[in-house]
Amino acid sequence: MKVRNYTSVCYLCPHCLEIGKNRLSVFEYSGKKSFVIRCESCGGTIARIDKNSTASYDVSVVCPFCKDRHNYDLTVHEFWQSNFLELACPDFENKLLIIGSDEFLSDGDPYDESDFSD
Repeated sequence: MKVRNYTSVCYLCPHCLEIGKNRLSVFEYSGKKSFVIRCESCGGTIARIDKNSTASYDVSVVCPFCKDRHNYDLTVHEFWQSNFLELACPDFENKLLIIGSDEFLSDGDPYDESDFSD
């Protein structure tokens, strides 16, 4: 199995409602307790990732649909090595974040608005 040292995160910004993508390197975050994913367009906070332990992250996402903050517990492996992982609003079931490899995220153009709605 090939181990990636990055992951990509696609999102719908809760502030400006633009769809964007950030590519994160494991080396930029490996020594930090937490980090923030920001919108490429407006700079607003999309998500905050805090280390729970050496094996898991608490991912807190600002929801553009219900305006609440949703929390997800992901293993470090899930966050950095998933090919395609969706985090959805528990109330509306709309996709908040799509985490994965560029290869799988680029297949079928997952960045259009249909991926963030029913």
